[in-house]
Amino acid sequence: MDIAENRGEAGGMKRWPSLLLAGSIMCFPIVAEACIYPPPSPRKAEETDAEYSARAHTEFSAYLLERARQTETSYFEAAKSTYLARIVRSEEISVAGSRVARRIVLLPVRSIRGTLPSLRVTAKDRELTSCGLGGDGPATAGNVGQMAVVFDGVRNEGMSYRSPLYVVLAESVQEPHLLAAWDRWKAHPSEVLNQ
Repeated sequence: MDIAENRGEAGGMKRWPSLLLAGSIMCFPIVAEACIYPPPSPRKAEETDAEYSARAHTEFSAYLLERARQTETSYFEAAKSTYLARIVRSEEISVAGSRVARRIVLLPVRSIRGTLPSLRVTAKDRELTSCGLGGDGPATAGNVGQMAVVFDGVRNEGMSYRSPLYVVLAESVQEPHLLAAWDRWKAHPSEVLNQ
């Protein structure tokens, strides 16, 4: 391997940490338990820096989506109830001195499985770890008006606080039952309960 080729590979590898950071910020609760990501597959001899970086990004995105699907499947099977809810309030809170933490208030609107709560629920970021903020799920970064899927009555074993909730934005769900419920809601939003 000549020096130029070696430098090109190092240049491509410099992009990998930024992909990891982006993934950990976007999907931290999904991968919080492990915080260890698979290394990119080896660079192909004919790949340019841009091609290698694009392939590494695609592989990493696929990894995060599969982890999200696995997490959603696990929580869907374990939850006492799973339902769609609308974010009605979102605010900044402080967790361990971090001012990027968020708390959201959700209005339950339609049951997917189990009982639909009659009261609003709160989800929030709860702790700062070496991997970043962790809490009640990635939907804490959502905005007012967005829809979320709430898994209620679960045990978030990856965190020290043992929260009973895990919340994901409905638009990003991967699990087939949840995708079907989200599609039904989009087709018939007038059936929303508890307005």
